[in-house]
This record gives sequence, structure tokens and C-alpha cells, in this order.
Amino acid sequence: MDSTGENADGFASKLTTGTGNVFRYDVSHDNIDDGWDLYTKNDTGAIGPVTTEYSLSYGNGTLTDGTTNANGDRNGHKPGDDIAVDHVVRHDIGYKNGHHGFTYNGNPGTMRISSNASIDNTERNFSFDKGTSVFRTATSW
Repeated sequence: MDSTGENADGFASKLTTGTGNVFRYDVSHDNIDDGWDLYTKNDTGAIGPVTTEYSLSYGNGTLTDGTTNANGDRNGHKPGDDIAVDHVVRHDIGYKNGHHGFTYNGNPGTMRISSNASIDNTERNFSFDKGTSVFRTATSW
């Protein structure tokens, strides 16, 4: 947990990362903020596309001692923010996160979201309200 409760992500490939980043067979859990955060902002521009696969994200937004913080976003997988980056999210699971299991977070790109399961998240299991992302074989409970 960080002092503001909103920057302590499990994995944060964001702001100025280059191309070729892959997260495979990873587990992110009980972080005060997000499990995966691929945040971009106009000041630093787009990051390189990131691939997450065969990974699990659960319990984000709540620490193992039960601590929560209203500032944290509490998502499982959050591939982006406001700048189009075509990330790949496949064979991942988002389970019991404090907000969404998977969310585009404003990324208007064409992300490939395939073979993912999202289960029992507090808000939505999949939250993609805009953009042109492509979904295949998604499971939501």
C-alpha cells in the first residue's frame, strides 16, 4: 500500500514502457489499487502494447488484513487509459476484485480480449463501454 492508496498496483507496465512487455503465468492479489495497470497519459504518450496471459488477478482493492482505500481503483485487469493502445489480454482470470474484473478504463484502442473468465467482481466482470476491442470466448459469472 502507498500513502495515497491509489498507486500500489500488483503489476504496473505504464506511463513510459516500451514494446514487447509480456506477463505470463503471474498472480496479482490483494493490492490496494489494481492487479494490472497499463495506465497512459497525454503528457507521456502511449506505451507499447502489453500482453497478459495465463494470469490470475483476485482480491485487489483490499489488503490481506482487510484494509480498503476509497482512492484505489480496485480493478483486476486494467489495460489502458484514454490513449489507444492495442493490448492483448488472453487466458486470464479476474476474481472477486473490488471493482471490475476487466476494464478498458477509457482505452479507445482495438484490444484483443480472448478466453478470459471474470467471476464475482464487485461492479462488472467486464467493463468495456467504448472502443473497438474484440472479445472471444469470455466467461462471466
